[in-house]
Amino acid sequence: MSGGGLQCAYGAGVLVALAEHYRFTTPDILIAASGSAGTAAYYLSGQKNKIPMAWISLATDKKLVSLFRKRAFDIDYLVDEVYKRVHPLNLKNIAKSKTRFLLPVLRVRDGALQYLRVRDNAKAFQIIKASMAAPFISGRKVKGNHSYYIDGGFGPTIHDFTMIL
Repeated sequence: MSGGGLQCAYGAGVLVALAEHYRFTTPDILIAASGSAGTAAYYLSGQKNKIPMAWISLATDKKLVSLFRKRAFDIDYLVDEVYKRVHPLNLKNIAKSKTRFLLPVLRVRDGALQYLRVRDNAKAFQIIKASMAAPFISGRKVKGNHSYYIDGGFGPTIHDFTMIL
């Protein structure tokens, strides 16, 4: 699933359609870049009903997106408030899923592309944050396992995806 505004919204619709119309909820692998990370997480957790609710409520939320502050896109608000409290993401269901759920991130110190797996642990929400930390929009990098990461959509090519399959 690609990241970036309307592409994320389109991907959200595709996942809801796959779940509702085709009962397809367990792909072998799901890679979601940037803003699609949360949508993919809801899909794999069996919470497809939260996908449109989250997108509709967030589309006009000035707490999430505002051009009048240093960080135009507030990933802390999205993850800590929306994914943890308002529309809680069920990480235990993701951990039970047979799908390999990977989020691409770039390691800041050397620009290396890495695919981090989301599981039911304390770092799951940090991985989601890192996958959405677009440098020009969120204005930050996210601390992970002894490294800082940013949105992985700023570097991967089709060759990179074929290397992990």
